[in-house]
Parts: sequence; C-alpha cells; structure tokens
Amino acid sequence: MVDGARSSGTLNTKAAALAWEATVRTAKPAGQLVTQTCLDAFEKYEREVSAKKKGARWEGFRLAAFGRSDFAKVLIREVNASHVAAWRDQRVKAVSGATVNREMNLLSNVFTVARKEWKWIKESPTADVSRPKDGKPRFRRIVQAEIDQICIALG
Repeated sequence: MVDGARSSGTLNTKAAALAWEATVRTAKPAGQLVTQTCLDAFEKYEREVSAKKKGARWEGFRLAAFGRSDFAKVLIREVNASHVAAWRDQRVKAVSGATVNREMNLLSNVFTVARKEWKWIKESPTADVSRPKDGKPRFRRIVQAEIDQICIALG
C-alpha cells in the first residue's frame, strides 16, 4: 500500500519484484508531477522558513538574488550540480569565497527543505558541488595614535 492505494503484481524473480516495488513507491500519481521552479522554492522558503528566523531580512535579500540567477527559472526537479557549480563559478568572480560559502549554505538549506518537507526533489543538487576556499584572514596593525587614544580613555 502506498498513500492508501493498493497495487500488486506477479513477477518472475525477487530482484524484478524489488525493482518494481521501488518504482511504485517513488512514482508520483498522475497529476502530482512537480512543476515548481527554483524561484517558487525560493519564494516559499522565504515565506515559510526565513520568516521565522532572526536574520529573515538578510536571507530575503540573498533569496531575491538567487531569484535573479540563471537557474531560478529551471524546474526544481531538473536542477543538478552543474547548475549550482555554474552559479558558484560566476559568483566567485564577484565576491569572496567566504561569501559564496554562506550563500551556498542557504541554497543547500532551500533544497534540503524542498526535499524533506515539500517532497519536490529526491536529492539536493548542492551535495556534489565543491565549495570555494575561504580567503586569507585580514590582519591589521594598530597604529600609535589608536594606542594613545585607548590609554587616554582608560586613564
């Protein structure tokens, strides 16, 4: 039984029966084919998930930027690692690796929610995409004028 509907069949081998059972379990009934785009996922994620977070405003900005990307109009079931990798390569030219990693975390979470809660996809396309390395940390030397100001403030 799958979703309250019984189905049965007679097959020659156990392997064929297991393969048939797997296809029956994963197949969507007619009329329930996923036709949502990535843009739909970004908008739904912003309404349902980001709205509950403390950083909802900033996530909204990032999700809007994802909505303007090349893969926003692609059906979510057709998005694969090559779409995400192309976005990453384009984005790394504009911002640092750490920023791209933060944005990939958000993107990964959108696809994870779409997979686990909404059942729109079977696997996250961000899983097989390598992430850029973080840039070197910044080091700043304190100048003597700042030391003097701190000493005056502390008495």
